[in-house]
Amino acid sequence: MKKKLAEIAAEEFEIPKEVALDMPRITIVGDRDITIENSRGIISYDDKQIKVNTKTAVITVKGDGLQISCITNDGVCISGVADSVEFLR
Repeated sequence: MKKKLAEIAAEEFEIPKEVALDMPRITIVGDRDITIENSRGIISYDDKQIKVNTKTAVITVKGDGLQISCITNDGVCISGVADSVEFLR
């Protein structure tokens, strides 16, 4: 598999890949809190499903009582009871 220049530079200079390659970084705390960094906006949301756009995929969080608890320039925080996290490329 060929490595892209950005990936090689990230490894060489010890830069996190999610920063160098603009990949999403997802932090999950139990089944209650999810943070998605490097996002590009919210596609849709309700209390059962939230879809977040990123450069590499649409990330869908499914569960119960889901809420968007914070939005930043490049991230979104989701709270509620999460049942699944899916990637659609």
